Amino acid sequence: MRRAVLAVGLIVVGGAAASGLLLLGRPVAAGPAPSNAASTKLVPVVRTTLVASQPVSGQVASSQTWTVGLPTGSSPDDVAAAADAVAAAQDGLTRARSALVAARRTRTLILARDRAAITAAPAGTARQEATRMRSLDAIDQDGAVAMAEAAVADGQRILAAARRDLAAKRQNETSGGATVTAIATTGTSIAQGEAVYALDGRGIVLFLGTTPVYRALREGDAGPDVAQLQTDLVALGFGGTPQIHTDGTFDHATTLAVKRWQAARHVETGGVVRLGDVVVLPAAVRVTAAHAAIGAAVQPGSPMIDLASVDEVVKIDLDPGLAPSVHVGDPIRFSAPDGADIPGSIVSVGAPTVSDQGNGNGPPGQLVITAVAAPEDPAALAALDGAVLQSDVTTGTSPDTLAVPVAALVVLADGSFGLEISAAGTTHFVRVEPGIYDRTMVEIHADGVAEGDQVVVPGA
Repeated sequence: MRRAVLAVGLIVVGGAAASGLLLLGRPVAAGPAPSNAASTKLVPVVRTTLVASQPVSGQVASSQTWTVGLPTGSSPDDVAAAADAVAAAQDGLTRARSALVAARRTRTLILARDRAAITAAPAGTARQEATRMRSLDAIDQDGAVAMAEAAVADGQRILAAARRDLAAKRQNETSGGATVTAIATTGTSIAQGEAVYALDGRGIVLFLGTTPVYRALREGDAGPDVAQLQTDLVALGFGGTPQIHTDGTFDHATTLAVKRWQAARHVETGGVVRLGDVVVLPAAVRVTAAHAAIGAAVQPGSPMIDLASVDEVVKIDLDPGLAPSVHVGDPIRFSAPDGADIPGSIVSVGAPTVSDQGNGNGPPGQLVITAVAAPEDPAALAALDGAVLQSDVTTGTSPDTLAVPVAALVVLADGSFGLEISAAGTTHFVRVEPGIYDRTMVEIHADGVAEGDQVVVPGA
């Protein structure tokens, strides 16, 4: 299918005309003139497929980058204190319930005693007095029972709040640590199961997955993050025999697998994976910068290290006018600094943004669209991080079309384009409409021009 990009061809040809395009050795602005055979040659009109393109440059970069920081949350001491608060609330509720049982028993005994006194009292004043005392005792005992019931209700509320606080602190429990004892250096590659950095001698390791770490995990939990943890444990050889299920349920077998992993790391074998025990990223990474030094004291929320994916891509900032010509899946070829040819394809095309720095395709501050291309062979870019590669973006294709060398175009007296056709020992001029241009050849549309016709072009 033809994509009309006449403007590309016109710009080139027009530019040549502005600088004095020669027809038979002379400027053609005043119209065609007789040929000078010594300075011209004949070239046939051909039928071919033309592909118009525009040169662009792109920079090799990692496909993804991350900054890893210390998690914020509850320390192990905070969790222990919350557990103590639950135990204290449970004890308080137990005492309140015991007091309620005692109050109800006392009320029953006193009211029974008063009933017996009323029965034994002789009729008249004595019985009336016994009845009055029974009413007073009933009021006192009912009040005591009501207070005990209120204490039980308060104890239940306190216990429920303490349990909620404990659950929240356990979910946000961090692994603690405040002193950097190791950190990977710039350029280091980190694979699954390897340490990214260490706090207080405890390594924080890389796990692979797509679900970010957002809670501590322990027996009884369930979800995709649990399945991700189980998959990593199996991949690292801690799945056990038979292997744990990777079904997303943190059962006792998963607890044992976590303990085996923790024992291999020489850390506390509690069977709980806290926030900060692992860093979860989609694939192996390399270090691009460290924000902390060995021996430094760090606080929750502090950035620790910058990481980048090991797979490299080429990021191209394009003029928005090229956007309709660039599509996901389009093939593209890059020229490396050493001249090597690197084939690839477009994997994403972003939305327009304002460029904050200059690049090979335009100055800073202009509107650009970032396209990302991936090489067919990932290893082709392995040693080119940061390098600028050259390429071409296809802006139009015209299959099975008539074409001539760009130099064959002449500007006629009326400003239109034409060709000088040689036939039967003489030449004549034919008006043509240029189409797309592929640097050396230009598409033409004209009546009276056919494949094989000889056109006059300037000689070498």
